[in-house]
Amino acid sequence: MKNNFFDMQRFINTLKIDCSAYKKTAIFLLFLFMLMSTSPASSVSHEVFHLAWYMTLFGVIYTSSVFVGIHKTHIAQSYLMLPCSNFERWLSRWLITSFGVVILFTVAAVIGYSLSYLLWGVWLGGHVASPLFFTSSYLGSVLQYLAIQSLFFFGAIYFKSNALIKTAASAVAIAILANIVVIGMFLMSIVHGVEPGKQLIEVVFQLKNIMLYSAAPIALYLSYLRLTESEL
Repeated sequence: MKNNFFDMQRFINTLKIDCSAYKKTAIFLLFLFMLMSTSPASSVSHEVFHLAWYMTLFGVIYTSSVFVGIHKTHIAQSYLMLPCSNFERWLSRWLITSFGVVILFTVAAVIGYSLSYLLWGVWLGGHVASPLFFTSSYLGSVLQYLAIQSLFFFGAIYFKSNALIKTAASAVAIAILANIVVIGMFLMSIVHGVEPGKQLIEVVFQLKNIMLYSAAPIALYLSYLRLTESEL
């Protein structure tokens, strides 16, 4: 008797269907990432900041588009009729847009760096920056992407149109509120005769990280609940 919540074979079939549906997008992103990593400006292209920025930018754009179909009646009916549970449907697209993007980006960046090294380093004798893959900084940027991506994953399901813009606007509004709180903390410390030092800045920075990483699992849970509602 098959489990109505999760069945491995059924999930694999769902994952194959979703991968096939977004195959062209994946190929485009692979080529784009690889092209960026092969650029002559490799001294900046392989810094962690730029790698994280590229991955996050294209990752959230991709994530925001994966549930466009469920907000269109004629597409939603065929999608929701797939032989899988809501959890399998949700898990499939979350894996593709989260770890799938990370793997795709990393593979493309490694290939791009290798081509860059052969072209600009060996053939033309130029300087190519050392890659920063699989370092603690790079893994940290991956974790940050997964946290941010979860917010846009929820937005893709929740908003019926312009999910990218609306989610980004919501995130900016929350960031503004958080910064108001931070400014308030600095002003209060000054009023009480305490100069805002390095320690306070570090506490504020850690607080922002805690808020982001705490919001991620909540957003994923809410996205799953929202997807189950779309079937009603």
